[in-house]
Parts: sequence; structure tokens; C-alpha cells
Amino acid sequence: MIGIDAGPMVGQGGISSYVTPLVRTLVAGATDTHWRLFLRRSWRDHRHDHSFSDLAPTTTLWTPDRLLRFGWRWLPPSCLPMDRSWQALDGYLSTCLMTPTLTHATIISLIYDLIPLRLPHLFPRRREFLALVRETVERSDRLITISHRTKADLIELLKVEPDRVQVVYPGRHEEWSTIPPAALSAIRDRYGLPPRYLLYLGSLGPHKNVSTLLRAFALAHETGRLDVPLVIVGDPRWGEQALEFLKDLPSRRHIILTGRVPDSDVPAMYSGATAFVFPSLYEGFGLPVLDAMTCGVPAIVSTGGALPEVVGGAGICLPPDSIEAWADALCLICRDDMTRERLGREGMVRAAQFSWRRSATEVHRLLKSGQAHREAA
Repeated sequence: MIGIDAGPMVGQGGISSYVTPLVRTLVAGATDTHWRLFLRRSWRDHRHDHSFSDLAPTTTLWTPDRLLRFGWRWLPPSCLPMDRSWQALDGYLSTCLMTPTLTHATIISLIYDLIPLRLPHLFPRRREFLALVRETVERSDRLITISHRTKADLIELLKVEPDRVQVVYPGRHEEWSTIPPAALSAIRDRYGLPPRYLLYLGSLGPHKNVSTLLRAFALAHETGRLDVPLVIVGDPRWGEQALEFLKDLPSRRHIILTGRVPDSDVPAMYSGATAFVFPSLYEGFGLPVLDAMTCGVPAIVSTGGALPEVVGGAGICLPPDSIEAWADALCLICRDDMTRERLGREGMVRAAQFSWRRSATEVHRLLKSGQAHREAA
């Protein structure tokens, strides 16, 4: 039996966007494997989605997270108040840096990025993050990263042996490539969007570098080179620093803040955009960029982390700190129809190379090969 930490499936954000389709595809495609999903109490308390309960039996670990961490660090497994199914596991997929000590099972752990270590000045709790990553590395038989950039970071910053790390890219939402005109019209009406707009969709945290995007947009707009508005989709609670800049911005009336939008509105929000802009300082992958390319929307991204790896030459890559370069790129993508259409086509071709079925097959292979190795030993 193989266990999976299903906690991220009840949440929202980047990790959930990776884990949920991966686990769904993994469990649905490997019907010859007995699966069990695990929730910790902290996830159960915030649970808002029961839709994955049909996938496999689910067990809740009621021990508080801090006690679990303490127990996994200092106590033998037999002393922990765990469900019997825990002891029956042959393999375990750890999905969010809460990795148990299991002497009887193969542990494969997902590590999405090491951003707090690359940008320490933006993450005051980086030492806690580093401790969790180190524990995960020590307790895991194999590690999965979602990009070659994160694999390289693990090797460089934590001295992990290269052959312990396997890159498993995310997949794309195949159904997003064809959004009906009625859905586009409905989204424009719902959010008051014009026929053309530049789109940023994602977190507004400091490392997303939205302030540089706002400054570049203001420069392009105030010099008369740009007449297309900017739409920013994201929870404003995480963007106080960036949004503070808006108060005294002359071009403020050309910027539309939607707040967070329902997941069901996201595909049409992408598809209706003139271009997608993503100036992040560093990314372990950058799923919003893949989503935009899937929808045929040209992407302008920074050179931070794995973003050039994701676009693969099918987008515009710029230094994250160059306001002038970003302003020029915004103008180019809005004025040059041939460039915009070419990048849209090339982006769709690039996005088609990412498949959840391929991702799930690779993860299942790692879990089964680890299990076979243990049995042989």
C-alpha cells in the first residue's frame, strides 16, 4: 500500500495546483496499487473540499503538527499514536515538507523550490524552512523537484547527491486550450474588463516583484506608448507593499484590481488577455506561466529561477529588476501583432509538452522502484 500526504489538496495556491491534479491522475491511472490518503489535523480543520474522498480511503492524523514533528525527530515510530494503516505502508509520497520517519517504507518527497534560501532578505522564517527541508532530505529515499532549476539549487545549497533527485514537471490543463467565446464575454462583463488587457495572476507577495511591473506599466503609460490597461488578479492582503505604490500613481485608473477570483473564472481570464506578465524574482517553476501558454496567451516573464526553463524560448524573458526593459516589452507585445500572435502559437506548442499523465507515470515508477528495491534488500 502506498500513502500520500493529501493535505495540499484541501488548500489553494501553487502547491495545491501541483499536488491535486498529480494525485488525481496518479491514483486513477494506477488501479493495481492500493492507495491511502493522509490528512493532518491542521489540514482537516481548514478543509473546504471533499471532492477527493472518492479517490482512495482517507486517514486523519489527529496529532498536532508540532507533536508530529517532535515525534518524528526524537521518538521511534512505535511510540507514535498512528493509525494501523500507517504501519502497513510500502511507500509514501510526502507533498509539503512534513516528512515522517518510516523505516519500513520507501519515502519519495516533493520539493518545489528553495526560494527562502535564494532570497533570504524576504523570508524572516527561512531558518525554520531550512530545517524542514533538511529533515525531508534526510528522511527521504528519493526527492522530486518540479524543475531542473530547483534540482540544481538542492545540489548547490544542500549538497544533495544528484542521483537522488528526479525532475517531474507539472502538466497542463488540456481543456483550457479552447475557451468558448461566451465564457470570455461573461468574464469581461463580470469583472468590467476591456477587450484588450495585460494580465498578472498570482500571489502578491514581495518575491513576486509586482512593484517592478507597476513601475514599468506606469513608465510605458505615462510616456504615451501604451494604452492597454493592466489587470492584477490576486489576494491583496499579500501585496500591501506593492499596492501602496498605486496610491500616488497617475496611471492608477488604468489598473484593475480584481482580488482573488474563483478557479472556474481563471481559464477565461487568461484566454481573454492580450498578454500575461510575470516578473517574479525567483520561481521553482511558475505554473501561471504554463497556464497562460496553454490558453495561447503570449508570456512575458523574468529570468528568475525556472521561468526561462518553463517558457523554453516561447516567450519574452527579462531581468526582473529592469523597469525600462519591462516597459519596452509591454509596449512591444501590445503594438506588434505579428510578435504577439507568433508567441501565442509557440507558447501553445511549448505547453503541449507538459502532461499530467507523464508526471503521474514517473512518480508511480519512482514509488514502485523504491518498493522493489526494499523488497530485494
